[in-house]
Amino acid sequence: SLDRGARSLPGPAQRQILGSALDALNAMAASQRQGVAVVMEGINRLPVIGGDDALWHLREALGRQDELGQVLTIDDPELADTATAPEGPFASWARTALLEPISTKRMVAWIREAIESAGTRATGGAVRDIVDRGGPRTGDIVRLAHSSYDQADGGKVTKKIVAEAFDRAALEMRAWFRSDWMALTPRQQNLLRALSAGEIRPFAARVRRHYDLRSSAAVARSLELLIQKVPVYR
Repeated sequence: SLDRGARSLPGPAQRQILGSALDALNAMAASQRQGVAVVMEGINRLPVIGGDDALWHLREALGRQDELGQVLTIDDPELADTATAPEGPFASWARTALLEPISTKRMVAWIREAIESAGTRATGGAVRDIVDRGGPRTGDIVRLAHSSYDQADGGKVTKKIVAEAFDRAALEMRAWFRSDWMALTPRQQNLLRALSAGEIRPFAARVRRHYDLRSSAAVARSLELLIQKVPVYR
């Protein structure tokens, strides 16, 4: 397994850990003589964490693994096009498929069936709450569903349990969030504080003064840099 604390290590050390983990899985698959597949979700985060050539490094690491089936997902369509373009790291190497979002109605039915087939009851409102709170990313919805199921402990998944599971999931991902937060400049952090507090006019003098955002030009620049990070979280 990978220790989340590795996210605080320098980029080269993170790359070495990732490559070593893939090598270990490949060796396991070879020794057991059975199929092993590796699914990497949201690899569009890699350039943010590891630099512009991070996807090339991943391609090199995966290229050594002749015993592993490999599935990679990218949430950012533009980056997906770049990665699979003729000059991109995954050109002529992978088959691509566009996966559209699962409808809310279908997702609710699927999550409820999964919970109840495991012997735990769930109200329709609670399952809808899982989808609404966890969305729009399927992985986050499933993660919250697992946490809610564990929290119910064989009883019944309710809205109260979903809320508790949501808070617990956020705490478990604290290291993940903190590393992203610490990568921002103080002004970008202050701008996010303002936006999360419901301020919809960050250029207003009152807001700039209260959150130490300096000039309108500084706000515009900070906002532009934050918007560039948005595709990572789509």
